[in-house]
Amino acid sequence: MKKFIALFALVLSTVAAAESTMIFEVNDDRYYDVAPEFEVNKDLGRAWVNVVLSETTGDSTFYVDNRVKIEGLSYDVASKNIILEKNGEEIVCGSMYNRRWVLDGGRSIRNSGRCKFSVKHAKKQIDNGFEVYSIRVIQVFLNVE
Repeated sequence: MKKFIALFALVLSTVAAAESTMIFEVNDDRYYDVAPEFEVNKDLGRAWVNVVLSETTGDSTFYVDNRVKIEGLSYDVASKNIILEKNGEEIVCGSMYNRRWVLDGGRSIRNSGRCKFSVKHAKKQIDNGFEVYSIRVIQVFLNVE
């Protein structure tokens, strides 16, 4: 029983240590699928999050890219890591690697698991000065452990 309580306390402390920040929001009137992913510019040492929105109409699917700049997010050319600097700590969010069976030139990104994305569908209250109404929105969060 003591081991169970200790394990439960450890899980709760890990969950409490995660920090969640909303990085993107869009009206939920047209887009059906949301896929956030890290992208980099190796030459300039920059990294960002690309939120891909896809809309399916009949047999066609349309994609819209949305680049989101995250404060403190960069690409370290020497270590090939995507790093998030937060409160003086460097958190490795992902690393670049070359898939052996695909000639991608080392452009594949492997997430480290410390920076995860979550997508939430919510209702937001809008007050335009005359009336209050609600709209549906899609919110993308970056969860840092």
